[in-house]
Amino acid sequence: MGSTLSDWEGQRRLIAKAIHHPGTLLDVGCANGLLLRCLLDWSPHPLVPYGIDPDPQRLDAARGLLPEYASHLAPIGLGELRRLSDYALPTRFDFVYWNVWDDLEFEQPWAQRYLDEALGATASRLILGFYGPSLEAIEKKLAWLRKKLGEPAGRTENLPATVVVVWWDKG
Repeated sequence: MGSTLSDWEGQRRLIAKAIHHPGTLLDVGCANGLLLRCLLDWSPHPLVPYGIDPDPQRLDAARGLLPEYASHLAPIGLGELRRLSDYALPTRFDFVYWNVWDDLEFEQPWAQRYLDEALGATASRLILGFYGPSLEAIEKKLAWLRKKLGEPAGRTENLPATVVVVWWDKG
């Protein structure tokens, strides 16, 4: 059974619940920019969007959806946030959103470096999105994160779709 735009929205609109004040938002792996565009509409607070994605074709699509923020998009991936200044972008953001990949295991040293990099770019709130494959797999990742980061400041979920969004505050 195929996914609909309504399903996609239901699985992602809940990210806006983690945005608790105006500010800058970095979408790690912004792809075609659709989520960034939607968060501008869904958030109850004004946002200045930024996005990174290592795929130049995806960034071209994102620039089409966000023409007024085209200069806020950079062809880099997580693991390369030190290069943000190469694109005249900020190095810290009020909100950093990362859709954590299904196959990522935080126990791996490279994954821990990615997490540390995302945390380093976060001025106020790190928001992590988990999309399946099972609640058990998500909870395993969250258990590891709790050991490293402590209890999250908040959590929202859409369990029929196995979607969990969790955030930690800094400062």
